Amino acid sequence: MNKQIIRPILNVQQLIPLLGGIVNQKMQSQLLQRILQLLKLQQYIYCKKTIDDANNLKNKLENELLKLGTVEHCLQLCEQHLSPSLFMLAKNNMLHNAHNGKKVIIKQDLKEKYVKKQLALTLYFFGPEVLHFFKKSFNLPSLETLKKDLHRYDMKPGLNDFVFNFIKFKISNLKVKALDCVLYADQISIKKHLFYNISKDHIIGFNQLNSHKTYEKATQALVFMIRGINFKWKQEIAYYLLSSCTINDLVSIVFSIIRKLQNIGLNVKAFVSDQPKEFITFSEVMNVSSNEPYFVVDDQRIIYIFNPHTLLRTSLDIFFKYSLHVNDGVVEKKYLDMYYNYISKLKYKHIHPDYQEPFDEIKVGLETQVFSTNLAARMSLAMNNGNLPKSSEPTINFINDMHKLFDIFNKSYKNITPQKDHLSKMTELFENMKVINNSDNSDITYNVKFINGWMVSISGLNMLWETLKPTINKEYVLCTHWLNKDFLDSLFDKEKKQNSKEFNPTSIQLVKIYKKLFYQDYFQYYSSAAKVAGDLDQIIIKINEQPLSNNIFHVTSHQQQNVFKFSPIVIGTVDYRQLNIPERNSLPYVCGYLMSKCLEKHVCEICINYAYCQKSLDQSFLLEFFKLHSYSVNSTPSKFSTYSDNFQDYIMELEYNFVLSFPTYSIKDNVGTRLKDFLCNRRLKHPCNLFDKTFLLNLYLRFRIFTTVRFSNKAKMTKELKLAVFTL
Repeated sequence: MNKQIIRPILNVQQLIPLLGGIVNQKMQSQLLQRILQLLKLQQYIYCKKTIDDANNLKNKLENELLKLGTVEHCLQLCEQHLSPSLFMLAKNNMLHNAHNGKKVIIKQDLKEKYVKKQLALTLYFFGPEVLHFFKKSFNLPSLETLKKDLHRYDMKPGLNDFVFNFIKFKISNLKVKALDCVLYADQISIKKHLFYNISKDHIIGFNQLNSHKTYEKATQALVFMIRGINFKWKQEIAYYLLSSCTINDLVSIVFSIIRKLQNIGLNVKAFVSDQPKEFITFSEVMNVSSNEPYFVVDDQRIIYIFNPHTLLRTSLDIFFKYSLHVNDGVVEKKYLDMYYNYISKLKYKHIHPDYQEPFDEIKVGLETQVFSTNLAARMSLAMNNGNLPKSSEPTINFINDMHKLFDIFNKSYKNITPQKDHLSKMTELFENMKVINNSDNSDITYNVKFINGWMVSISGLNMLWETLKPTINKEYVLCTHWLNKDFLDSLFDKEKKQNSKEFNPTSIQLVKIYKKLFYQDYFQYYSSAAKVAGDLDQIIIKINEQPLSNNIFHVTSHQQQNVFKFSPIVIGTVDYRQLNIPERNSLPYVCGYLMSKCLEKHVCEICINYAYCQKSLDQSFLLEFFKLHSYSVNSTPSKFSTYSDNFQDYIMELEYNFVLSFPTYSIKDNVGTRLKDFLCNRRLKHPCNLFDKTFLLNLYLRFRIFTTVRFSNKAKMTKELKLAVFTL
């Protein structure tokens, strides 16, 4: 009803003159009374409508206020006005408080879970205490959850994209100067050994260069690590399992790694390696010399430094075996032998390297006790007292000079005058040094590599100092001891002590220890190198700037198929590992085992009669099965005679095809699944429709892969792994 219609227009005084024309007074009175009643009714309706409108308005306002106070409305406003990172924090906090801090399972899509994990990892790299502070109030994943999630990735030989994505994410919170780093390469010999990873369905231990894998057992491993120059942090980045490493392979590996590191924002200033023949050839191909101790990758100079630890060991070895002629003097070990009875700390094994204790891994501590200022001072005193001849002076000076040289590479380099003068002195010494073989008095200087290694490393150290340009900070110190870490040796110290000096890890041992070290270093927090450490205001600002669009925990469908989703062959038993397969008549033995396991899956009268008619099977398995389950077979119906020995024929067909296809499929991912696809169309004619043929094929494949790997590890194999079928 329209308000203007029901609103009263005339009052009583206005109505009286209008009624004057009515002659009947009684009528006039009644009409007036009715009009007054009508007016009152109109007034009442008007007032009630106004009150109803007010109540409706009040209810509407109350509903709006209730909506404004809900978590959903607040989240809508937060999503409109906050960055994705801060919105995630606010959302988690509101939902957590809405349930009074109680643990409530809240449905989240996969993308939201990834965002929460990345946000939690961001807070952890701001500081472990920061994640601990935010975790409970904002319902974030714990550090253990993040570690577990990262462990799900399959870290294969070569360059893994997810590794560099995670490293890029971590270094985003490092100071600019902390991004200067050194790339280390180390090589180690490994045993020829294969390992079948059942859960991932692939074989570890073949030669693999990036994605290219060949049917050859790996005999060596290359491991790469980066380490900060100005700040203490390190991270393993890649490993390779190789049967051999050509110079082209090595160039491709090193350049690919450096480019990857540059692409994620790291400044690779130097490359450090030992002196195996592969890396010596690499330095020669790259035209690395004492005059130009660097190679170029995409217009950027990478300074080359040979591991001073390795150089010191090689120097000691050459010093023990040959004579070193420097200018007019001769450096010889015989003077060390003369002094042996006058020193207390120098052990017999230091000057007689052929002597070995049960475990005596050469360590830098032994070399530094030979090349030591203390030893040189005592020998000099003995010479002055007449206990050593005057001709021992060059040897004493060489020992003292080598100590000072290694001290520069093993402590702190400040580019002060004494350090620069000694580096120049040693460069001149190595330039004029000749190595003479005392047995035939031949000059073998060209054949030894430690001289050029020291000269390149000295020039590289000077160039590294100039590259870092520390002239602004007069107190700058270059921590050179970070340039000479034998990180692979330290990995296997425990295993070496438990075994012997000749201990070499298998491929799977190396992979497991590498992964352990990778995760350990990745979740190591370095407060000195972090941009943000402990300041809550800066933390909020950094969270606000943190993009969540490219989530490191999110993988593409292709990666997801390779990383997380596997279809391993499941059989429910591993008792095949205990089988003692005979060298002769192995096929009947294997067929008997397979038949007994199939009967355990399904047994009926038809299956029993079928098994009984297979005369070529090893009956020991069947007799044991029949005895265990109280089955007895007196005679076999004649209709089963057509199936005689067809089970062995089927297994033999699988054998021939397995031996034929294994070299091709064994070097690929999902080896079991690929072999199953290849063999699945070999058909077994069995009278029972309930006989589980799929289980039989799965069991055969798991058993056959296991025996192949075990045989290859036990036998003294040639370079190529050759297979043979089971014998009849």
